[in-house]
Amino acid sequence: MTVLQLVCMATAIFFEAGNQPMAGKIAVGNVIMNRVNDYRYPQTPCSVVKQSRRSGCQFSYWCDGKPERADIYSLTYKDSWRAATISYNKAVDASLGATHYHADYVYPHWAEQEKVTVRIAQHIFYRL
Repeated sequence: MTVLQLVCMATAIFFEAGNQPMAGKIAVGNVIMNRVNDYRYPQTPCSVVKQSRRSGCQFSYWCDGKPERADIYSLTYKDSWRAATISYNKAVDASLGATHYHADYVYPHWAEQEKVTVRIAQHIFYRL
């Protein structure tokens, strides 16, 4: 485990699930790690978070055009760091094996065909 990989994960969790309960934060971290452990994706958390495709970034905060400034002294970031540590160490998989997720107000084309693993607050998680 490197500090850089945890920073990438905590920052992604902060922006993607900062307003979610701890289980939702951990589940987003689990999605990152489930991708790391899946041959179809890059092999480090930072590479997974920063991966882009023709259709856009895998993690929307990374390429939404907005400057990203995580308040590392906030309770939200501290919780995000804790969630990153838990998911990096595979202590629990709140996503139940998910490799994808989206907010419940977004309707990606792929979601209709895939298996929902769990819903946590405003996020729906899928195993593709």
